[in-house]
Amino acid sequence: MGEWLSEHERCDICDGRLLPHIVEFFVDGKTTAGPWALMCPGCFEKHGVGIGPSLGQKYDPATLQCIEGAMDDDDTTL
Repeated sequence: MGEWLSEHERCDICDGRLLPHIVEFFVDGKTTAGPWALMCPGCFEKHGVGIGPSLGQKYDPATLQCIEGAMDDDDTTL
């Protein structure tokens, strides 16, 4: 599915930590304001537009593997 290869320690919106023992997942996705951001679950719920191609991808913080929203996924909704 894909692996996160960049920096991923903090949420771009709230600056919260994105470590495995703190969050269940993190999202690299489009925001309601327009630009993309790395988001914790709470900020994604408030500011994210969805999961899927051209919307956002959900990652496991422990393995850094994409768990939802990759180009080969059929589901494009939350």
